[in-house]
Amino acid sequence: MVLVGIAAAAAAWHWPHGPLWRSGPHAGRLHHFSPDSRLLITTRIPFVDGWYTNPVVYRWNVETGKLLSRVEMPCGNPKCLRVVSASGDGRLALVGEGKWMDKRHLNFATGEWFLHDGLTGARKAGPIKGVAYAGRFSPDGRWFVGDFGDPDAGLEGLGESAIFSAGTGELVYDGGTGLFASDGSSVMVFNKAKEPRGSFEPRWAKVIELPSGRELRRFDLPKRSWLRFDEWDGRRLLAVIIEKDAAGKEIWRRCVVDLSGDNPGEPVDDPLAYCLRDRFTLPAGWDDGPGWLAYFTHVKPSPPPTGVGAWFERLRNWLGLSRPFADGIRANVRFVDPRTGATRYELPHPLMITILFSRDGRYVACTSDVEEGIEVWDANPSNWPKAIKAGVLASAVILAWRFWRARRRNRTAPQ
Repeated sequence: MVLVGIAAAAAAWHWPHGPLWRSGPHAGRLHHFSPDSRLLITTRIPFVDGWYTNPVVYRWNVETGKLLSRVEMPCGNPKCLRVVSASGDGRLALVGEGKWMDKRHLNFATGEWFLHDGLTGARKAGPIKGVAYAGRFSPDGRWFVGDFGDPDAGLEGLGESAIFSAGTGELVYDGGTGLFASDGSSVMVFNKAKEPRGSFEPRWAKVIELPSGRELRRFDLPKRSWLRFDEWDGRRLLAVIIEKDAAGKEIWRRCVVDLSGDNPGEPVDDPLAYCLRDRFTLPAGWDDGPGWLAYFTHVKPSPPPTGVGAWFERLRNWLGLSRPFADGIRANVRFVDPRTGATRYELPHPLMITILFSRDGRYVACTSDVEEGIEVWDANPSNWPKAIKAGVLASAVILAWRFWRARRRNRTAPQ
């Protein structure tokens, strides 16, 4: 009995993990995880009878897959093109309503923008005056970024960006946009001088208090080929710069600029930086957050097996040891230790694109095989719970079977 329990526990330990949960069809497109990684936000614009209907915002419990809310955002024009963006926790939504400008494609370009309550669907404000495109909320959901322009002029007519109140839609600051502080109390704005290779050479940056618009600080930036600025926590600026190694090969260098003093220090390599030196050898890409780094690489579908191989493949799919490779682009996802580069965990099956990572790096969300379905995986699973359960269950079954046999022998034994 003990050996059976150990064998069952060992089998459960080595059995590949599956997703935490899968949704049914029409769960919407993946939008983002909430900042606290507890919610998954999806959006959907149903296409019914040859046209788009009202946008929908979904809020899911990440751990259980429970649908917390499904809210429809009513639009005024029944024949407009629509686009929707939700705040971090899904409690607010920006809905764009635009004209069908290109008769060859049903793609939203620019339009009028409205603020909606993400929990009731009620329209709170709009159309937002002078805004032709919007959609990016601050992490705390108090502000959003909008681009000035004529709603009917298309993307070519877009002007400067500005910051607006997510509560009222009123203009807060029109001196440019950049990185919001995590608490939404301020924004860092850069002057962007475009350069040929897609990088930009900002000479200075300033920190603007919100909503007052008061300049708190201005400083010069080190001269570098900045690719992008990723995050600002009020003290450190996380960025990626483009450099060349001794062989002339272009590399991406992940670095941190300390902004706590009067003047910024020189960019210092982030602990994740060395991993990014392989950026151009990767078929797909990477994502990262505090203390974690994940690579995802595209996987090409192999020819389906035939004969006995096809039967074994169906058995493997049924047991969960593999997954059928349906239509769509898939990728392997691998988490590494940012200090050593060693693989910490690799998901057992290729995931279908689109792939999202939670802020804390604990969860991975992706598209599933069903129509507009989603699934969520644990990026740091433990084998102990299922191994213990399997061992206890197997031992209990054997014990119950032996108890049943003993009782049966006693009933049939001659008196």
